[in-house]
Amino acid sequence: MKKIAYILLGAVLLSVACNRDEDYTAIGYYVWKNESDHTITLSSKRYRPAVGLPIINFDNKTLKPGKSLQEEYKVTGAGLIPPPSKFSNEMIVIYDDTLKMTYQAPPYEMRSPSPEHDKKLDPTIDTNYVEEDVEDGIRYTYTFTNDDYEDVKWLIEQIGR
Repeated sequence: MKKIAYILLGAVLLSVACNRDEDYTAIGYYVWKNESDHTITLSSKRYRPAVGLPIINFDNKTLKPGKSLQEEYKVTGAGLIPPPSKFSNEMIVIYDDTLKMTYQAPPYEMRSPSPEHDKKLDPTIDTNYVEEDVEDGIRYTYTFTNDDYEDVKWLIEQIGR
């Protein structure tokens, strides 16, 4: 019985991988919403593990209060949709063109975050995103609030960035 199940699974994966009628099999949607009172500028990149070179996802995208930004990652064949920490290993967040914070997801983390930093206010941590199944993939949403701004402001005052 196990053998038949493996054969069927292999046939399904092979048919998906060999189907040239579609350009992709799933899409990862990454959404950042600004529900704060501040204008936010976002930049995002990820690193290729084999060579460590950055791939820029987007650079200097501005989010006014009440607005959102959505990026897509199309997956082909039997590939998996990466979680937010793999889509964006590094995120630079600038509030009102004055307060700047760089977040880096492990294992690329080049600095130790302050122990007082509220980890729930970090856009590189997967559990801080709301995950939602959609028709053609998965949507991950992070919502910036005034608490994010206050956390960055407090950290900058404490550690003098």
